[in-house]
Amino acid sequence: MAKCVICDNSISKDTTDPHCDSYEHIFPNAVGGQNTVTGFICRKCNSGSGETWDAALAKTMHPLGLMLGVQRDRGAMPPLRTSTTQGERVTLHADGSITLTSPTFGKTIRLDGAPEYNITARTMDEARKMLEGLRKRHPELDVESTLAQAVSVERYLDGDFHFNFQFGGPEAGRSMVKTCLAFAFSKGVDWHECEQATAYLR
Repeated sequence: MAKCVICDNSISKDTTDPHCDSYEHIFPNAVGGQNTVTGFICRKCNSGSGETWDAALAKTMHPLGLMLGVQRDRGAMPPLRTSTTQGERVTLHADGSITLTSPTFGKTIRLDGAPEYNITARTMDEARKMLEGLRKRHPELDVESTLAQAVSVERYLDGDFHFNFQFGGPEAGRSMVKTCLAFAFSKGVDWHECEQATAYLR
């Protein structure tokens, strides 16, 4: 009977048993893994290691996965909020697009003493809400005519992205070792022979 690589309990065929068999992504799904193996890890340990070890590895590889357009077996890569070297706050998306993380609002005083507002919104709906908020302080503001003058602009960012990739650590390291064991197991290697790796996971 197969045993779990982490807890060493027998892997049950009873789906109500927390130690029943599970599909283990050889390379974590969170970072693009699609191939799976069974008879390797019980459902309880698969769930626990996924929420801790694999999540830690996914966090370190998140920026790289978005930049390379990594496709996951289940669900899209979540968006990532970051800043450029010029302080531009943006959000990177799985489809390769980049959007402002939040709208911007600026106020200056003209030479004649009148206020001048500059807003940058991500959508026209967002721009409308911002203008309606301004109208509470300036009832004379014509929201519709102002929106009619709004221009949709696509531009390159002024700054660069700077990411510090650090792999390893107590949790991400275990995810990487588990990945190696799962790959070896899928190729017919008995994980019991990998004593140092199993001792590290436990």
